[in-house]
Amino acid sequence: MPDAPSTNGSPPTGSNPAGVRDDPYIGRVLDGRYAVRELVAVSAMSRVYKVTQLRSGKQFALKILAPAAGRASAPDQVTAKERFVREATTLANLAHPNIIELVDYGVVRDCPYMVMPYLAGDTLLQVLRDRSLSPREAIHTVDEICNALAAAHERGVVHRDIKPSNVFMSEVDGEAPRVLLFDFGIAKALDDSAELTGVDAVVGTVWYMAPEQAMGDPIDARTDIYALGAMLYRLLVGRTPFGHHRGVSVLVAHINESPPTFASFDSPPSLPPVLEWTVRRCLEKQANKRFRNIFELRKALAVCRLALDEPELDTGLELEDGRVYASEAVAERLHGTELLTRQVPTVDPLGMSERTLILVAGAFLLVGILSATALAIMASTGVF
Repeated sequence: MPDAPSTNGSPPTGSNPAGVRDDPYIGRVLDGRYAVRELVAVSAMSRVYKVTQLRSGKQFALKILAPAAGRASAPDQVTAKERFVREATTLANLAHPNIIELVDYGVVRDCPYMVMPYLAGDTLLQVLRDRSLSPREAIHTVDEICNALAAAHERGVVHRDIKPSNVFMSEVDGEAPRVLLFDFGIAKALDDSAELTGVDAVVGTVWYMAPEQAMGDPIDARTDIYALGAMLYRLLVGRTPFGHHRGVSVLVAHINESPPTFASFDSPPSLPPVLEWTVRRCLEKQANKRFRNIFELRKALAVCRLALDEPELDTGLELEDGRVYASEAVAERLHGTELLTRQVPTVDPLGMSERTLILVAGAFLLVGILSATALAIMASTGVF
């Protein structure tokens, strides 16, 4: 399903947004430092330009608040600027290989801008419009986003808008694309009581929105884990969990409905069961039933990768208190992932565990002893 327009700092090369006339920046020098060459991406809130830094001659992507946002009513204008500043501040404090880098920040005529690397590649959304990802590519992509979110969550920042159009696939010669997360415009610091969007406001993208986010309830890192599950669902089956809904019913479905199983689709993907198990644990309605943090999700993704490599191996997992438990065989193969293990009880064909069989046998034995005792008493008293 379509996402909101991209507002990335490293836009797809060669993009040519239509419908933008009389651009106020193209051909000019911003802040005496950046010569604006071309418009490469546009949204309701911002525009992204390809620019040349005059001092170094290097090319960068410059993101600036859109003129329409600047002409909004006073409260909306303040909110747009504050969001923009928030994104710049967040990026400045999140230096990580999987998060878009903030090179520079400034203000021109009361309009804030930020400068980021200009990279070859496309957003994940555009990649998905051109082709599907293989299961291994899907796991790799989500795992790289997990790396970015681990850094953000460690600093108390929840992204709140994880979706394909906010993920950039940077082209690297002869290697897997470098995955970059960007657009922290609605990110929220967990210790920040000030909400730019108003009290109990719903912000984010409906296709990837956690139930607590849809209801305007408090959020935490597990809100991003839900969105990652929705994204992985889309990467594996070709659509979002509730892509068959429209409008507000999408939000209602996130709150009340279980996502369709993979097997329910006309052409279900042939995947190890642990992949769907992982997706569905991310998409639990109650946050305390999801992975407790990004690190636990990454453990499950490592097992998913192992299941693709060794399909004959039993890679079943359990989740308890948000922690992932695996068999000893799986943990041995993934010794670097710090997987927790537990003794899996022996199960007979009827589905009864070894402990259950012992209890049943003991009960029968007790009944036999009591019956024999009763018969002996009856015989001694002449009842028979």
